[in-house]
Amino acid sequence: MASRVALPPPAAPPKPAPAEEDEELGELAYCQPCEETAEPLQRHGSQRFSSVDDHELAWERYREAPASLFGCAGINAAGVQRIDLPFRPHEVDLVAEWLDRTDADGAAGLDALRPLHRLSRSDKLAAWRSEFSSLDLGTYEEAAAEDHCGLFSHLCWSLLLIEPHRSFPVHQHPDIEVEFVLRGALYENRLLSQPDAVLDASEVPDSGFPRLFSVHTHGGGSFFSNPRFSVHQSYTMDEGVVILVLWAGRHVNLTDPAGKLWAPKRCRNPFCPMGSTTFASLAAVLREQ
Repeated sequence: MASRVALPPPAAPPKPAPAEEDEELGELAYCQPCEETAEPLQRHGSQRFSSVDDHELAWERYREAPASLFGCAGINAAGVQRIDLPFRPHEVDLVAEWLDRTDADGAAGLDALRPLHRLSRSDKLAAWRSEFSSLDLGTYEEAAAEDHCGLFSHLCWSLLLIEPHRSFPVHQHPDIEVEFVLRGALYENRLLSQPDAVLDASEVPDSGFPRLFSVHTHGGGSFFSNPRFSVHQSYTMDEGVVILVLWAGRHVNLTDPAGKLWAPKRCRNPFCPMGSTTFASLAAVLREQ
């Protein structure tokens, strides 16, 4: 469940509504907070005004007339619009074709956020399949076969539209995710030593080694994945992000009361570029707030 928080440390995640709970898969991912109102991440560093203004203008226009595809709601209090798509997990080619067609003719209602990166090119689809194959379900074609005992059947396709300067609680993925960035960028602080099962505690695990996590930037046109049981914290900056994701649609939220995932000394790459700043500089500004 997403929350509008300033980091670090992130506030304890708000409780989901009873209808949104699932003991096996966790809380509905990126749903609207039920009880908490907090401030969004503040803009950090100095980026050229025209670049920042262009992103803000695009998102401002989109907020005025968000897409209403497939009965989805608008942008929620967490700064996220989740659009669940009516395609089966093995229909990546149809999803890519639909995205390109509806983006081109404006039927998707995403005009304010165009242009979007295209997935339907043969090299892009091959890259998507390769990203899927890096996980634990074999190749995409193998996972889609009927003899895989439902390991693939409960996944679904969604579009996630996340406004600029939003952050989310650190969370564990109960199942795989494969993602394609259609616009903007998603940033994350990811554990170096990942769990191999669902955690039995709510606090982010700490191996005790000097390096706990690494920082990643997933920009427009890129692919990335979240292995089963992996733990990370994700957030946006000036660009916001639009992502296509194949996933179970749920997360298990954790807590990081000491702000370990924002300690540069525990980061493997603290000088990772993030727009016009670095992770170390961003973390220092956040700690002063």
